[in-house]
Amino acid sequence: MGILLLLLNGCAQQMHPNKRVMIVVEKRGHSIHVKTSGRGFSLDTPFLIGSLTKQFTGVVCLEHLANLLDANITTLMTEQDFESVLKSIPDGDLWEPLDFYHFRGITVKQLLTHSTGLDYNTGEKVAAFKYQNLNFDLLGKILESVTGQSYENLSRALFKQAGMTNTGFHSDFSRMQLAEKLGYPQICFDSLTEVMNPAGGIISTARDLLQWNDFLSPNNYFDRLTAHTVDTNEPEFLGRYGFGILVLENNDNKLFFHDGAIILPQGPSFTSFLSYNPKQKTTTVCFEVLEANTCEIVP
Repeated sequence: MGILLLLLNGCAQQMHPNKRVMIVVEKRGHSIHVKTSGRGFSLDTPFLIGSLTKQFTGVVCLEHLANLLDANITTLMTEQDFESVLKSIPDGDLWEPLDFYHFRGITVKQLLTHSTGLDYNTGEKVAAFKYQNLNFDLLGKILESVTGQSYENLSRALFKQAGMTNTGFHSDFSRMQLAEKLGYPQICFDSLTEVMNPAGGIISTARDLLQWNDFLSPNNYFDRLTAHTVDTNEPEFLGRYGFGILVLENNDNKLFFHDGAIILPQGPSFTSFLSYNPKQKTTTVCFEVLEANTCEIVP
């Protein structure tokens, strides 16, 4: 934990003047380090967690697709399902090289680990690992096709099971709520949409993310999420990628982690980080907001 904490402290100390940061470290259920800078957050401030959402989608898949991880995804969804996902994504209509038949032979497991071997922007084959949000948007549609329930309701059931009381999707929080809680004008959140929920659409709090790791650990989810991993070959990724989560191993030490980012066209940028060290039973949460000139904090 020492190296990680040092890096996070450096993040908070060497800040852009328009940056707000909160770092929370919890060990064995007890908060041992809370640091805020700029106009602070509380443990219950709602935050756009971006791609941290992927590990939630990974757990939902383990719950509902465990026997289908090696299934060809074109047998689990229709061509119309596939096209509806592309249409729901900003600029998805620009991916003309992609069609349903590119995905024949690709499995659920490959979507979860970003190892389809396809570059969705060009339709060309690439190295085994390529991080692409579309993988998780497709997983959301597959979950709906297999279970007959919406991805959002499946996830809400998981939040409840994990004891998370202030976590949901954009539709669960009004623009006014977010503006008041985060201290920005409501116009800053007008660009929020419901697209890309399985890849990055969750809103949560530091307290709920601590609760999330407290739920994952005793139920063996960290090991299950990383039972199958692939090497990452992109410089911004450390370790190996599992089902929506990364794992970094050094001898008998492991660190499970992921980060997330949401950039609002008319508002601030949100970045987040969540990790768990099983040997020390330590969770680290980091939230950061970089304010846009057009969206200053309301006094």
